[in-house]
Amino acid sequence: MKHLTLLIAFLMTIGSQVNAFDPADLQRLMDTKKCSRCSLTDTNLYRADLEGANMAGANMEGANMAGANLAGAYLRGANLVGTHLSGSNLEGALIYVVLIYVVLIYVVLS
Repeated sequence: MKHLTLLIAFLMTIGSQVNAFDPADLQRLMDTKKCSRCSLTDTNLYRADLEGANMAGANMEGANMAGANLAGAYLRGANLVGTHLSGSNLEGALIYVVLIYVVLIYVVLS
């Protein structure tokens, strides 16, 4: 029984680390507007200026990107499940993703 408890605790730790947001990735995104395949789960990017940013393959599940400027951003393969994009500018953004549970109210998509 002791081994089972340790195994469960270990697996829970691994699972939380895989989905954890990485502060270094957020800093890299804000400094360079390049963050492909980075972890931005549940981050607050409210009204962030990410025009032309490369976030291909990034994990942004549950991120708050309301009011963000994502014009011309490259989001191919990004995980946007549960992302809040209300009021965001996605004009000219390249989005090749499945949008599941994504809030898209007053979003510019032209």
